[in-house]
Amino acid sequence: NQVEDALKAYTNGPRPSAEETKGWNARQKFIFMRSLPETISLEDCAYFEALFDIKETKNTTTRNAFYLIAVRSGYQDALQRIEDHVCKIGAMYSLSLLFRTMVATDWSKEYARPFSEKARDGYHPITAKIIAGILDEAGL
Repeated sequence: NQVEDALKAYTNGPRPSAEETKGWNARQKFIFMRSLPETISLEDCAYFEALFDIKETKNTTTRNAFYLIAVRSGYQDALQRIEDHVCKIGAMYSLSLLFRTMVATDWSKEYARPFSEKARDGYHPITAKIIAGILDEAGL
């Protein structure tokens, strides 16, 4: 399996190349992102963001999986893109994961409420209530 092979290689040091991941479908990219360690280096964040074209991908689940890693890793270069992401998606599961990660991470905590306030009018009322609960629980 290409994804498993790339993950095994990555745990030993080398990142998968563009050639190795060429032709990967959205599911393979998502599985790879979800299988990475919870935190990676800032250099690896930038590398995977470019490798999988996270900025431009239409696949919100892959993008969300990357942004979870980016937040936990302290990859502040992605902050504007994270804000854009939470304003464009409405999936409660993805949003709740991302906001929970943001409020649990020191550097991103302060952005959680402003991002939510900017985006909440576009959320389903139940999603907006859940996000507000996450923020309230975090004391934000």
